[in-house]
Amino acid sequence: MKPFYMKALDTLKFLLIEQSIEPIFDRVANEYKEITLENTMKLLIRCKLAFSSRNSLITMFQSITEYDSEMEETKRLVETVQSHKIEMGQFNQI
Repeated sequence: MKPFYMKALDTLKFLLIEQSIEPIFDRVANEYKEITLENTMKLLIRCKLAFSSRNSLITMFQSITEYDSEMEETKRLVETVQSHKIEMGQFNQI
């Protein structure tokens, strides 16, 4: 049981430090000090949740990066086409 407990604890520590929420790890490590089947299962569940959170963050940052890239490309396209501009007088008549 001890190898699984230690591996779960190390994995959780790595995932939470990577996400800059180390205080949560300190609290969890303190709460589940005793090496039991129940505590090992709880640590494994927390690892799964932390990994899922990590994947969500990665997906979110990839979406933001893609959005920024598309926005810059669209901005360049709009700036290169001069025919899209309408004089204010013509705009008011519409």
